[in-house]
Formats: sequence, C-alpha cells, structure tokens
Amino acid sequence: MAETSETPDGGVAKYVFTAFALAVLALGLWVVFVFAADEGPRISFRTLAVQVGDPEEVVVTFEVTKDPALTAECQVTATGDDREIVNRLTGIRIPAGTEPTTTHTVTVRTDQRATDATVTYCAVTGGP
Repeated sequence: MAETSETPDGGVAKYVFTAFALAVLALGLWVVFVFAADEGPRISFRTLAVQVGDPEEVVVTFEVTKDPALTAECQVTATGDDREIVNRLTGIRIPAGTEPTTTHTVTVRTDQRATDATVTYCAVTGGP
C-alpha cells in the first residue's frame, strides 16, 4: 500500500496574501492621494501677541507665511469670558511682498471686554 501525505490546500495562505496585497494597494492609493492632490497655494499663520489693556479694543500681532508673490486675506476673532466671541475683524489684506513671512498688527474694536484674540484663518486671494 502506498503512503499518501496530506498537504494543506493553501486556502488560508491565499486569503492572507490577498488581504496583505489589498492593504498595500490601499496604502499606495492613500499616499498618491495625499501627496499628489493639488491643495493650492500653501499659507500658514500664527498669533504672536495679544494686548487686552483697553476694555473696548484688543491689539493682535500675528505673522503670515506664504509665497511672497501672492496676496492673502485673514480674520482675527476677539473673545471674552467663557470664550464667547465679542467681535471679528475680517478682510485683513496681506499684500504681496518680498519676504515669505510677514508680521502684522491689527486692532479689533469690541463692545465688551475681550480677554483673548487669535487669527482664525488666512487664505490666499490672488497671485501673479
């Protein structure tokens, strides 16, 4: 009588390989999507200083980093106690210039005492 040996059919291995291949494919597509997507011009901003001495205004100094050839527009929001918004200054124009990072100071008038303020957004509005 001849001896026979059973060999695994490889079913489980096929599923593991297929799952691994799909995971690698998904990761590759994600990398292409994240790094190849056209996000438009990059801009960043940060609040540098906030002066809240006067009860009817707050002075905010902030910097914006963008391509110097582009223009941008920013918004600063002043908040009071419990973080409620006491006023917003919109349409702050950041002109084209020669340096990528520029510093700006604005005064936000308020009807109530502000306890803090921050730049809430900046967006590129034009270019060459």
